[in-house]
Amino acid sequence: MSVSGKFVLEKNENFYEHLIALGIAAERAKQVNGLKPILEIAINGKELIFTSLSGEFQHKSILILDEEVDETIAVEYHIKSIARKTDDHTLEIESTGTIAERGIRRYEFSDKSLIMTIENDNKNIPIARRYYSRI
Repeated sequence: MSVSGKFVLEKNENFYEHLIALGIAAERAKQVNGLKPILEIAINGKELIFTSLSGEFQHKSILILDEEVDETIAVEYHIKSIARKTDDHTLEIESTGTIAERGIRRYEFSDKSLIMTIENDNKNIPIARRYYSRI
């Protein structure tokens, strides 16, 4: 199973609620929840390159398998992240924020789709899922 490729977001589940619980302003959370980005994932050796494109907005994260790296998400949120390949069709990214909060982004790949599950160690923050189709 290839984890690399291009994917288009089809729908979100609890993503808006997840963003609000993280403290993202309601207007910004609504805006981000309404986007239908194209997510491109490329692998170059141990590098995982995630590029999200939506209109004029582009965000890129470069992670290294099994190594902690600095990452910026949600425009200006700085975290430490470790990417791991748990099996042939799953990637997990464990991240820690500036106040020691911990979250996991799990990417589950199939021939036709990608499901991204976003969890946080704070149980008051709902689990979010983003459903993508492979293009």
